[in-house]
Amino acid sequence: MYELTKIINYEVTRDLVLESQKTNQSYTVFDDSDILGDDKFNFLKTGNRYSCRISILGDLSDSVSGTKFKVIGQEKVGGVKFRKVFNSVGDLFYLPAYDTKESNSIIYLNVKRYDLLSVNEIIYNKDFRK
Repeated sequence: MYELTKIINYEVTRDLVLESQKTNQSYTVFDDSDILGDDKFNFLKTGNRYSCRISILGDLSDSVSGTKFKVIGQEKVGGVKFRKVFNSVGDLFYLPAYDTKESNSIIYLNVKRYDLLSVNEIIYNKDFRK
């Protein structure tokens, strides 16, 4: 569960600042759902809490220079397969399953950004395989 603490609007995209209710950690999450014209997440309001799936856009790192994550399994979201990963404070994220890492393995990622994948089971149908 995340609380939406801030919305930063741009021309057709926006950043959402979401605070994990589990860890009190804040994440700036990119939302470009309006680009496709369906604006699935236009109901979001600051101060409210939502069940969110957040994906990670980033590169695997061979060294400990990246952010540490633990792979805990996989899940299909909107027909796309993702690896489920926990960060070091215990927040759950979704990583496109292009890697071959097994469950319970440790990976390091150079995180470029966090993307909004779903809110309250409403799934953004973006193609995350690109």
